Amino acid sequence: MKISTRPIPQLDAATFVTSTQGIIAKKRVGKSYTASVQAEELLDANQQIVVVDPTSAWWGLRSNAAGDGPGYPIAVLGGDHGDAPLAVGSGVQVAEAVVADGFSCILDVSGFDEGDDVDFVADFLETFYRRNRVAVHLFVDEADMFAPQVNDSAGQKRSGRALNNIVRRGGIKGIGCTLITQRAAVISKNVISQVDMLTVLQTLYTGDIETIEGWVKVHANKAVAREMLDSLPTLSREAWLWSPTLGLFDRVPIRERRTFNSGRTPEAGERIAPPRVLAPVDVAKLGATIAAAAE
Repeated sequence: MKISTRPIPQLDAATFVTSTQGIIAKKRVGKSYTASVQAEELLDANQQIVVVDPTSAWWGLRSNAAGDGPGYPIAVLGGDHGDAPLAVGSGVQVAEAVVADGFSCILDVSGFDEGDDVDFVADFLETFYRRNRVAVHLFVDEADMFAPQVNDSAGQKRSGRALNNIVRRGGIKGIGCTLITQRAAVISKNVISQVDMLTVLQTLYTGDIETIEGWVKVHANKAVAREMLDSLPTLSREAWLWSPTLGLFDRVPIRERRTFNSGRTPEAGERIAPPRVLAPVDVAKLGATIAAAAE
């Protein structure tokens, strides 16, 4: 299965699952949508994924695009659509369960108070990095919350350090990672500069474009990137996919999701109907910790 939004022979699921990527775009142009497309491809290829979701935008993977049929049987932990709740202070236990039982999951931390979400994610990432030994891809939405350029709390220092370890050295432990952010200028440069691949959608702010240009200087010839940098303000339903290590530099369209777009912004006066059918999840198979929480 190809991970790109169109067939690119050099990039398949087995390669992508342990690779690192940054997805950058201004808000509401499809950065989480693009990541969800990639998640679909990984799940189709029976690869394990873990999603850190601070906005409750990912649970739609459980239903098909129309909402009238099942999607993927991926566990949703926390949030309004969770199969089991997430408790403050349970990050270590949840990471132990994910590693021990090897299930794909969405960690919806949108219901946590400010600061508790970062502390949970820091606990989870530290344990996950220390214990994991199999191929798994970690998607971190709104990654600048957990690895900001300027740390505002002890939790952010811990989560930022954990993400830095995962991006730099996680491949040794089987962990690939995608960092998703709308503000490249505020995410830690130590982290984003080390990703193997950059996927960029429409970007307007000069500071964010300068950060992308900085990545180009580290990983590739700046002159080659002029076409990409000049096109960023006008991209529409397209992304630049660039991985110098894999020899990829391509402008690609974003295919339609096969699953329900639970992160879509409603139009004026619209009330988005929730999906009628969700893929079932056997909570008992998610480990004793998760099963006990669900009960």
